[in-house]
Amino acid sequence: MISLHAKNMFKILALSLILSPLSSWASSNLIANGKIEEISSNHIIITDTRFKILPTVKVFLDGKKPLRLQDLKKGDFVRLHLLNINNTDQVDKINMLTNP
Repeated sequence: MISLHAKNMFKILALSLILSPLSSWASSNLIANGKIEEISSNHIIITDTRFKILPTVKVFLDGKKPLRLQDLKKGDFVRLHLLNINNTDQVDKINMLTNP
């Protein structure tokens, strides 16, 4: 019985060692808020910080209504949901806020 438990623990340890580099590759839950100073199809600048926009970015109005990236303009107040990929914050989701 003890050897079976040890085998399971070894499998869990091996799996965690395999998956740990994946967790450092991309982490989420990073958020940035601010007014758009500049925007293009591949980057956005808010509060003097430039972020790369992922090609798969999703854009919403107040978190509900889907928008297109082209609907956003300078001066809009947004909340950016970021993924940290290879130590670079990249925009995965943009939420335009009508009442910031």
